[in-house]
Amino acid sequence: MAEKRHEGGVSYRIPGKDYFEKRELRRYAGLFSLWALGVAAVISGEFSGWNLGFNVGGWGGMFIATIIITIMYLGLTYSIAEMSPALPHTGGAYSFARTAFGPWGGLLTGISQNIEFVLTPAVIVSLLAPTLRQFLKRRPRSSPSGGF
Repeated sequence: MAEKRHEGGVSYRIPGKDYFEKRELRRYAGLFSLWALGVAAVISGEFSGWNLGFNVGGWGGMFIATIIITIMYLGLTYSIAEMSPALPHTGGAYSFARTAFGPWGGLLTGISQNIEFVLTPAVIVSLLAPTLRQFLKRRPRSSPSGGF
């Protein structure tokens, strides 16, 4: 039987082992789907982020921004590398935040992560469609993705 606990203004029950056995990770996307999404994200990021950054900040500004982002990214990867063996359960950033900051921190992180996962493909399509349309010499139509 699962026991109930009250923490941080939230009441929740601690599930038993069978709860997690029913909710194991299942493979959904194949190798090609993940590769295509990654390549599309990199290409759209290259053409949108870098071009805008060079236009606004110039070479010096982009160099400083690259150094700052590199330091932040290293901090992120090292933090995840340290937390993964210490908290060996599924959930990623949500489970780390819930363990560290309680249920409200986990909720905020989980919602933020879901918003990121929903918006990433939309940004990829909106930035890649004009590029592909120009490459394929198609005329624009009136739709959010440029009619592609």
